[in-house]
Amino acid sequence: TQLKCLPSKQPVWIASMEREINAHNLNHTWTLSPLPNGVIPIGSKWVFKIKLDADGNVSVYKSRLVAQGFNQIKGIDYNSTYSPVINMESVRILFSIAANYDLHVSQGDISTAYLHADVKEDIYMKPPQGFEKQINGQTLFCKLNKSIYGLKQSGRNWNDLLSSSLIAFGLKRTSDPCLFVINNAEVFIGVGIFVDDFIIVDSSDPFRFKLLKYLQKFFKIDDFVPVHHVLGMKIERTNDGFLLSQKKYTMEILKRFRMENCVGDDTPMTEIE
Repeated sequence: TQLKCLPSKQPVWIASMEREINAHNLNHTWTLSPLPNGVIPIGSKWVFKIKLDADGNVSVYKSRLVAQGFNQIKGIDYNSTYSPVINMESVRILFSIAANYDLHVSQGDISTAYLHADVKEDIYMKPPQGFEKQINGQTLFCKLNKSIYGLKQSGRNWNDLLSSSLIAFGLKRTSDPCLFVINNAEVFIGVGIFVDDFIIVDSSDPFRFKLLKYLQKFFKIDDFVPVHHVLGMKIERTNDGFLLSQKKYTMEILKRFRMENCVGDDTPMTEIE
């Protein structure tokens, strides 16, 4: 029923949903079992999103199964929920260091990031719509093993797991809880994490690939390439450093205020004396 609003794209979305379920099965996100007496399961739902690149072009049709975490009860289904995010100052510092010392900058995406982190609490979830199963006429529920999206504690569980993995490799956490560095006479490497995306600034190709190989032992990493987009910003390397632009965001603002067809005019910056 959730697909009725997108009839022309149904095959695309059904294939996307099947990929999502296959990923959960491979990851052992849950164990199917009858619902214990007295346990109230939380709900689940599909969320559909068309992901765009920084230029506004369609990049992927994404179906995500999420838990309806608003049904969770503190002290029973979860405890702590806080998860840090990187400061933009830290991002600028990383690019400034890379520009000044001509360092390599790469980016990567960790596929289904939250699903790598374990759930400590006993949580049962209703099966996803379209993929219900029964045994002897009894509906099976999903006893969660992993931190599926939508749980109140998923972000915290994932951040704790990724942070502990980076620290175990030898990186040190800075005052910014999402920035990790190694800085010695042999190598500089800085890692900034943005939930399931990350950038690496480094002075050593072998060390970079050593870190990548280490992370790939635990996580599936997609699109590990030279940096081109970070937090919605388009990144271009020039002879003088890096050019950061937000064309897509700028166009969205202009469209919101009905100024997308306005005539531009050059505005000089204040000269520094």
